[in-house]
Amino acid sequence: MKMSEPRVISVEINERGDYIVTVESTRNSAVCPTCGERLTKFNGHGREIELRHLPILGHRVYIRIRPKQYECLKCKGKITTQKLDWYETKSPHTKAYDRHLMLQLVNSTVLVIAHILCSSKKVMWERLDG
Repeated sequence: MKMSEPRVISVEINERGDYIVTVESTRNSAVCPTCGERLTKFNGHGREIELRHLPILGHRVYIRIRPKQYECLKCKGKITTQKLDWYETKSPHTKAYDRHLMLQLVNSTVLVIAHILCSSKKVMWERLDG
């Protein structure tokens, strides 16, 4: 699944070697969950969220975003946070990472996969080499 319209603002590497990719949506509207209207009156940003994404070369990747918020004039100023198709609203992961986790579970157990995903890169490479 392609991520819809993200613009990369910055990429950093934290002290653990994780990649933090800060993005913003280029989509300029949202849909009101109450009346279904397409909203275009921008009203700032929601709180910053950080979502786990697919790893790069053994490094964890997190996508950081502050979702846009829009005002619905039809619903007396109700504020709606933009929903994007590449993550679920309350999930700590992108949809691509969720699919990646499910594929890891084929012929394995949750405990083994959790151990592999939570281990440091060094431990992961030692297991692959040994």
